[in-house]
Amino acid sequence: MLVLIAWQFVGRGDLPVPKPLLPLVDVHCPGARAILDEAPAHVAHASATPRQLEDSLLRGISPWHQTGDFAQDLTLAAQNHGGGSEQAWESALAGHGFVGGWKREWSLGDPQFTHDSLMEQVFEFSTAEGARDFQRSLTEATCGSSQDLFTVPGIPGAVGMRFVFEESGPDRVSDQVSFVVDKRRFVLVLGEPGGEPDRQQLFHLARQAYDNATRPGNLCRVLPGAFAEMAAFARSASRDPIADLSEVIVSDAPLGFDLRMQRKDRLVAGPRVTRGYEREWDVEGNASLTEHVAQHRTVKSALARLRSTSTNMCNGSDSVTMLHEIPGSLMFTSIQDNTLARMVLFARGTRTYEITYYGGVTDVPLEHLEAFAASAHERAR
Repeated sequence: MLVLIAWQFVGRGDLPVPKPLLPLVDVHCPGARAILDEAPAHVAHASATPRQLEDSLLRGISPWHQTGDFAQDLTLAAQNHGGGSEQAWESALAGHGFVGGWKREWSLGDPQFTHDSLMEQVFEFSTAEGARDFQRSLTEATCGSSQDLFTVPGIPGAVGMRFVFEESGPDRVSDQVSFVVDKRRFVLVLGEPGGEPDRQQLFHLARQAYDNATRPGNLCRVLPGAFAEMAAFARSASRDPIADLSEVIVSDAPLGFDLRMQRKDRLVAGPRVTRGYEREWDVEGNASLTEHVAQHRTVKSALARLRSTSTNMCNGSDSVTMLHEIPGSLMFTSIQDNTLARMVLFARGTRTYEITYYGGVTDVPLEHLEAFAASAHERAR
């Protein structure tokens, strides 16, 4: 039985550890067990190509300002949990096959003063069983000391708990969500000084975290398999030529964007491509978003373009994943000097689609880009 406290305190050890209002009681909580039992079996096998630990966490969350981003060995992973000795944490982690961890932190406002805080952490274990057993044991042993226990919409088996801490200023209330994906346990913590965290905001962030954690990693290593899925979706769509290509790409400006340009026939007609159309939006000239569609003569030539572009993009991308909102797609991402470049490729019938974003990491909230991708998927045919 674990006698540990599941609270996660945002910080790197230079701030005082808060004291819980409730006594440290080792209680096996039947409510937590019921939630954990909801986790579907397939969650343990999220991807054949798991992402690197640092890529499996959230990144670029507007309007949050990132304040910490670092790997964790066993010693660091056992620190700053608000209760239980570091030796006990090290023993529990090692006993379940701890391999490594990563932690990322954000704040709203000046981090030197009392502020809203956000943290996401991932622990990787040697086996999926080790990750699940650690999650279950830790959750059951500590939920009795929480002030609230709740489920998370859209993430079966995810456990939410609320903790209240005494500090020199206003008491800090923290809502925590934890879930397991394959060999990894993720925890997301939203802290609010002197008030209650926005539960709906937490649910939205948790869903983003879960989607990000379950997406495959760098698919450049397994491009043939990715191409097979892309080809299947391409062949399932209509192969008839579209008279007006402007009808099959997004027409409404994404939230915060203004239409900058729309034009046809950007691509020179040739033996493979007959016509093209594109629209481009921007945000005050700082970030740009473009969707382009090209009409090919055959499905084979459309897929050949996807294969050629994907092979070239793999060389300069930090990560290559499948975009959840567009089945049969590949998304190439690179980040340099706080600038994010992202391209999404997919095919439907004899048409190839390219969605490109370029701008600051925090200029556009991730949910706006995902909403745009969902709209593109709905219009494509």
